[in-house]
Amino acid sequence: MFSPSHSAFCLSFLLLMGSFLGAQNLNADLSSPFVSHLDAQANRGEIILNWKDSPSLKDAIYEIYRNDSAIVSENRENAQRIAVVAPGIETFTDRPPEGTPWWYAIIAVSDGIRYQMIIPWRNATGVPASVDKGTKDAEKAARVLALTAELDGQGVRLDFVADSEEANITVFRSPRSFDNPGEIDHAVTVGSRIGSSGALMDSPIPGVTWYYAAVDSGLFRTGNPQWMSSAAFSNPVTPSLADERTVSAAMRPAPLPRLRITRSFADGSPIPEIDGELPERKRLSSSALTALAEILGPIQGELWSEPSPVILDLDRGHSDERLQGILMDILEGPFERKEWETAESEFFALSASNGIDEAMKARIQFYRGECQYFLGDLQASFLSFLYASDHYYFEARKWMLAIYADVTPVS
Repeated sequence: MFSPSHSAFCLSFLLLMGSFLGAQNLNADLSSPFVSHLDAQANRGEIILNWKDSPSLKDAIYEIYRNDSAIVSENRENAQRIAVVAPGIETFTDRPPEGTPWWYAIIAVSDGIRYQMIIPWRNATGVPASVDKGTKDAEKAARVLALTAELDGQGVRLDFVADSEEANITVFRSPRSFDNPGEIDHAVTVGSRIGSSGALMDSPIPGVTWYYAAVDSGLFRTGNPQWMSSAAFSNPVTPSLADERTVSAAMRPAPLPRLRITRSFADGSPIPEIDGELPERKRLSSSALTALAEILGPIQGELWSEPSPVILDLDRGHSDERLQGILMDILEGPFERKEWETAESEFFALSASNGIDEAMKARIQFYRGECQYFLGDLQASFLSFLYASDHYYFEARKWMLAIYADVTPVS
């Protein structure tokens, strides 16, 4: 039995909801004309938006709004419309000004009808997102006006000149000329200096021709592909080999120990021979899978099924960041084609690049873990997901549990 006060509360609530829906000028069902699962995540100088299109508006377009405060129906007109996205895209990459928390909302438009109702955590973000304060555009970065490299004995003296007294300049060395932005990924960092000019000494391997580049440290860390327009490059230098007459050959005091190979765990304890060959796990046919699924019940357990490859939301949209673009090329290339060995090799090479932050390293390890899983290297896969779990705990945990289930003996 409801009390009079409880009935009065329910009636007031229903009246308020009716008034709220009327004020929103909503012409359709609450669950239909809106996007859902709107999420905004910062990735260096970008904010990546992901959402799910409205299932009942097949021909709708989606207007994306941005504001420096939470977007609600009352202030939506003050928000800036930054893009219009076609259906089926479900992602957008924004490069907003840094240092400001940004809020986003998405409005569906179909047949001339704009569904303007704002629902936090559905078609509007419930928390703000902001890009890193340390990011720099090429226009704001210090320009390196000159970089010289001169031989100094067995070393190389490097001198740079920049256009700002507060410039933070990093110098890189490479055996290849810096013909494109990607050449800096695996270059060696010589050192950094602050000021409009500076000098460094380098001791590279002699007999090799070396190339040097000097660039604003902040601009390099952002992965901005325009870093070359603000950098300076030296002439190639080749340190000479030392005079052989002055170099004495090092004598080995004793011969190397003899390599000893044994098939036993310890001397006198031979490893027992395997009776036959161990069977390999093979995928069952679709008819066999169907039959087993019908036979198995709650007591016997569920039929094992191989997990599907996963791409994180942050890596689904377009990006102007050069290293992020390389990551997405791998995901859309060998990873999508399930060429696991090639994809794992390319992920490993990318993980060794200069300028990758911890969050991106974690995502690369996440994808390496998937490749290693499908290659059958469960131990390496588990360790990769363990590393990724520092930033992507819930996503990595699902794979770690799957690996645990795979290696758990069953009767």
